[in-house]
Amino acid sequence: MNDKQVKYFIELAKCLNFTKAAQNLYIAQPALSRSIAKMEAELGLELFIRNNKNVRLTPAGIVMMKGYLKLMKDHSDLLQEAIRVDKGESGSLTIGVLECEKTDFYLPKVMEFFYKSYPGIQIELYQDSFKGIRQNLENGKTDIVLTHLFDLNSYRKVNIAYETFADVSGRCIVSSKHPLAEYEEVYANDLNGTTMIAISSEVSEYGYSEAVNYMRAQNVQLEIKTADSLHNIMLMVEAGLGFALFDSNTKINTDSLKALPIREGNHKLSLVAAWDKESYNAAIPIFVNCLLKTTDAISKSLRN
Repeated sequence: MNDKQVKYFIELAKCLNFTKAAQNLYIAQPALSRSIAKMEAELGLELFIRNNKNVRLTPAGIVMMKGYLKLMKDHSDLLQEAIRVDKGESGSLTIGVLECEKTDFYLPKVMEFFYKSYPGIQIELYQDSFKGIRQNLENGKTDIVLTHLFDLNSYRKVNIAYETFADVSGRCIVSSKHPLAEYEEVYANDLNGTTMIAISSEVSEYGYSEAVNYMRAQNVQLEIKTADSLHNIMLMVEAGLGFALFDSNTKINTDSLKALPIREGNHKLSLVAAWDKESYNAAIPIFVNCLLKTTDAISKSLRN
C-alpha cells in the first residue's frame, strides 16, 4: 500500500461515487477501481460495499477513513510546528549557568541577537553549582549548560556535545586582608605552605583535581580544605580561611576579596556551552549558533 492508494481511498470515501472520485483525481474510473481492489486485497479487508445504485463504506472502511484523516491532520500539524520552530515562532529553552560566572560580557549580546531572529522561542536562565546544572542536564530539566570544559568529564549519564565560546585564565582569590592583597599579581611559590579552598570532589571531581594538580605542578605544598559550592568557597576565603583558584571571568561583588593573576603555569581554562547530543530540542542548535556568532567579541572582553 502506498500514498497514492491512500489518496484514492480517501477521495472515494468522501464522494462515495467512483465516477465522481475518478474525475476529482483526474484518472480513469477503471484505474481507480483497480487501485481500491488492490488496497483491499493487501489489507485483507473489504472497505466499500458496491452495488449498481451506490457505494458505501464498510465498518472497517469507516475506521480506516477516520484513521487516515487523523494521520493527515497530525502530519499537517507536525509540519506547521516544524515551520514555526524553524522561523523562531515556537519553542522553549532552559539554560543553566555556572554560579559565580559573569555573564554581562556576552549574554545580553547573545539574547539581543537571538530574540531579533527568533522572537517566539522562550528562554529560562538560572545559576547553580557544578553539580546542580549537571544533574539538571542529565535528568532533562535543563537543555544547555554554560560551564567549564574540565567538568564535562563528570557528565556520565548523557552523551555530551559542546562548543567552546571563551578562553579564560586562572586567578588567585584572597581576602582583602591577606598579605598578598597588597600586590597586583602573585607567584605560585608565594602560596607555598598556605591553605587552598577547593570545590569538593563530590560536587566536581574534575574541578577539584584541576585546582590541586595545577598547584602541584608548580611544586607548591598546601593544606587543602573543600566546600560544596563556589559561593561557599568565596565565603571561606573572605573569612580568611585560605585562598582559592577561580577564573578571570569570576564575579566578585565585594571589596573584601581580591583576584590576582598568577605569573607561572599558564593556567588556561575554557568556558563551554554543553548539551545532551541526543536531545530533540530544536532550539538548542539555534541558541548555540547565536552564541558562537558572538565568540570573538566575548573572548576579547574576557581577555581585557
